[in-house]
Amino acid sequence: MVCSGLKVAVATYNLYWWCVSDKFGNCPQFAYGRGFQQLYQRIASNPVDLFGFQECDDVEQVMAGAGLANFGYYSTPGGNDAPMAWSWDRFKVVEGPASEWITQDTYSSRWLNWVRLQEHSSNTIVFFANTHGPLGQCAGERGQQVADAYMRSMWKHIKKNDVVIFTGDFNCRIWDQTLISLREGLQDTAWDNVFQAADHIFTSHGVGLCSQESILGAPSDHQFLKAVLLPHGGPKPPPVPNHNATKPAAHDCPKAPSNGPCCHHCKSNRFCPGDKGCYADGQPGCATETCAPNSAELLL
Repeated sequence: MVCSGLKVAVATYNLYWWCVSDKFGNCPQFAYGRGFQQLYQRIASNPVDLFGFQECDDVEQVMAGAGLANFGYYSTPGGNDAPMAWSWDRFKVVEGPASEWITQDTYSSRWLNWVRLQEHSSNTIVFFANTHGPLGQCAGERGQQVADAYMRSMWKHIKKNDVVIFTGDFNCRIWDQTLISLREGLQDTAWDNVFQAADHIFTSHGVGLCSQESILGAPSDHQFLKAVLLPHGGPKPPPVPNHNATKPAAHDCPKAPSNGPCCHHCKSNRFCPGDKGCYADGQPGCATETCAPNSAELLL
């Protein structure tokens, strides 16, 4: 099917704020604003219409630094690190923005943020939501409860004929119950290929996918996940991989001294607890602690 008609470009991006900002003094490679300058360049060089951010402490700073003055944004309450931004050239706000509490984990409350937007040229209403999911609440009954909380929160505000776009770092693996349950009500249109697919762009069923990219997100430890959507139909997204398909073959592992995407089964990659970085065997960069094999702590 041809990719024609109304297109909306969407990105979800975890900004790795604590390290990019050198907040605790343990990411010296990003000190003195170096991390932020790299972050702004990454965002500015990948223009989209809708941004869902995670681990973002100051969305106003990010949008100004990236030179995106033509964007509105939702500067969320303290402790809510999943703000969102939208192009004024494409959209006007018709309801919201607002936040819905989802759950609590050991770090903070976790929220769903949302806004209803009207696209100027078509009058299409987009219900845009974004989240940063809880840690350790993905499997079994607890994972189902989190998915139910997301869906309840959205359906309280979604109106008939709204096109749903839901971005986030869900802190879950693609086969975990939270994401399985979300796929029962929404279309899993795009996902990253690092962190066992924690980052996703969900949409209403029937939304077309013109293109999607999981591109290098440095200085973040997450990829910059971007999708060009066709709200009124178009090519279907690829099928969601099964459990085994999410694990690359051994020959796909990064070779030393590459510090490319971490994978749990690759013996050449090591996880650094001190700066949450990923390094090859023998590669310098883990100044605070001894590098250790990758662990579930990679899911932040």
